[in-house]
Amino acid sequence: MGDSPRKTLSSREWARVPQHERQALRQRLPSLLLSEPSRRVAATLALLTANVARFDFPREWPSLVSDLVAAAATPCAPSDASGVAARRAALLGLKRVLAALRGRRLVLFDDAASAALTTPEGALDLRAMAARAAAERDALARAVGASVVPLDATWRSQLASLLLAGGGGGGGADAAAA
Repeated sequence: MGDSPRKTLSSREWARVPQHERQALRQRLPSLLLSEPSRRVAATLALLTANVARFDFPREWPSLVSDLVAAAATPCAPSDASGVAARRAALLGLKRVLAALRGRRLVLFDDAASAALTTPEGALDLRAMAARAAAERDALARAVGASVVPLDATWRSQLASLLLAGGGGGGGADAAAA
């Protein structure tokens, strides 16, 4: 990915990656992202995570969004540089993933599912395609929706502690409740 002008994976490119390598990538990407000290490299890892999420979330990688939310919510002292960097990377990863999922096109055809979307005569089964698309949209909405509440709670508690520690910043308890 680096400095290339094209920073997305195509479905054809991702389909060529062997399944065991995809699984290994899904397992390693979050820890690489959260432990990377360089902001530039972390940004590239967040972009790669988002690209993989476009194809594998939620079916193959159901825990991605909740894992990023949990990492972003992990408490750390402001003096803990690696903890702050990990939280920043988690938030960046979450931002990239949600943006990629927002503009995601559903991929209804892959080798395993193609047979399930055709009739015995070999024609496309539009009802099966519509049902699969609806199931994908519902799973995506549930997974992302489930992450919003904990993320909002974390945001509010951290905002309140910052306002209290910083002398209120002109907003006091009213700003923390907003």
